[in-house]
Amino acid sequence: MDLDIARRALRGIAGAICLVSTMSLAISCAQEQSSDMVYDALERSALAVPASRGNTAEGDSVATLADVLSINPEVAGWLTVENTSISYPVVLPEAETPRDWYLDHDVQGYWNPLGCPYIDNRSGTDKHHLLVYGHHVHNSDAMFSSIAAAYQEDIFEAIGSATWSTPDGETETFYPCMALNVESSYDTIQRFSFADQVDLQIWIGSLSKDAQAKARMWAKQMTDATRVLTLVTCSSEQPGQTWRTLVVFTDVEGRD
Repeated sequence: MDLDIARRALRGIAGAICLVSTMSLAISCAQEQSSDMVYDALERSALAVPASRGNTAEGDSVATLADVLSINPEVAGWLTVENTSISYPVVLPEAETPRDWYLDHDVQGYWNPLGCPYIDNRSGTDKHHLLVYGHHVHNSDAMFSSIAAAYQEDIFEAIGSATWSTPDGETETFYPCMALNVESSYDTIQRFSFADQVDLQIWIGSLSKDAQAKARMWAKQMTDATRVLTLVTCSSEQPGQTWRTLVVFTDVEGRD
């Protein structure tokens, strides 16, 4: 009798675990869909130009990006990477904002496990090195998931240019230079101030020694670069792992 009771109890616990797991998965999917709708709507607002405008004057899209800024004053710009699913607003946390706030809060400030891509506040937006973090989401191409395996040469080769647009009308284009798969403690990437362009070149060269994938003309990019954009995400889909994927772009094209 006691054995039967124990078996029924175990079945009940197992059923409860399955139910909780199913509910957690459903909640996660719902949150991802909700987040996708939010960012899709923002993208249309920030980047799309209505057909009725015809040939628009320079600055039209800037005004709509400024509208996105009105949602959150910490929005620093919009990042789009060709041949990936990356097209998101990027925030720069202010001094009073916890550094990891946007790991689990969206651009509107609501709790969301997908978070929002954000700039390392040590780099800012006006320095030689712009470092942006974004999540790798399991079984999804949301956030930075589409570049999580970019250290593999075939995936790296497929990545297109990155466009960085700011609310004041500035637009920069960056080109893939190299990709690395490193421990989260990799401190070479955590440099944001450089004495001059030569100092920047030396630093890019030091990164190249640890890169698993490089552009064909990465050395030219290193020599001519004046600005670097690095996108960072987890290499593994499993939370708690310490390996990171770094995709390094420069403001100089290095492909044939």
